[in-house]
Amino acid sequence: MAKKITLPEPLFEYRGKKGVILLHAYTGSSADVRMIGRALEQAGYSIYLPIFSGHATLNPCDILFQTPRQWQADVEAAISFMQNQGITNIAIFGLSLGGVYALNTLTENHPAIIAGGAFCSPVFLNESQIVPNFIAYSQKTLSYSSFSSEEQVQIMTSIHELLPKQLQAIQQYGREVGARLNEVKVPVFLAQGAKDEMIPAKSVYETAQALSQTELTLQWYAQSGHVITVDKQRKELINDLLHFLGKLSWNED
Repeated sequence: MAKKITLPEPLFEYRGKKGVILLHAYTGSSADVRMIGRALEQAGYSIYLPIFSGHATLNPCDILFQTPRQWQADVEAAISFMQNQGITNIAIFGLSLGGVYALNTLTENHPAIIAGGAFCSPVFLNESQIVPNFIAYSQKTLSYSSFSSEEQVQIMTSIHELLPKQLQAIQQYGREVGARLNEVKVPVFLAQGAKDEMIPAKSVYETAQALSQTELTLQWYAQSGHVITVDKQRKELINDLLHFLGKLSWNED
């Protein structure tokens, strides 16, 4: 019998014209960044935690049927959503893959975006543990689903076929973003966990080097892993992020 599970949903809370968008990870959802979002909301920021297309379902193939360009469109839609709520200044951050999309947004010099950053994000992805982690994620997700054993086998077969192609597309997208980081003009916040089990932790320095032309804050968390937003140093991350946001030039007129 399938276990009952409540699927994550997007989260929006209005607290004024200073807004923060938080993007989740590759196999994640708004739950990845919910604790950070709630902390920022309590500090007086409007928050929006969208969900990328194909995510927060019980079929892992839904992710693999998407493209990096579709997820970019999701981010653009999130920015438009915030603006339609009357939020005039926005900072955008993301965890892992979400951070790549946040940094991409910064390269576009959008007039509403005043800052942003990434948490444990594989912009320059040369090696990773994404494949085994995606397989493990898929098996766990399917255990909560109502798919029959035969259907689950079919889904896992499709995953093994589709995953390498999508990762190649993501890697290409990341390279494109990395090549444009020298165009970023707004302040950037980077966070990296030293115990990152998904990507090489020191790759954050390559990202930082590519951002040398702008105001950069790089925070290293010695006791944290890849999902730094829910790890043991998350309160430290929240405090550092609030300090970063507090120094920005917010125009609330």
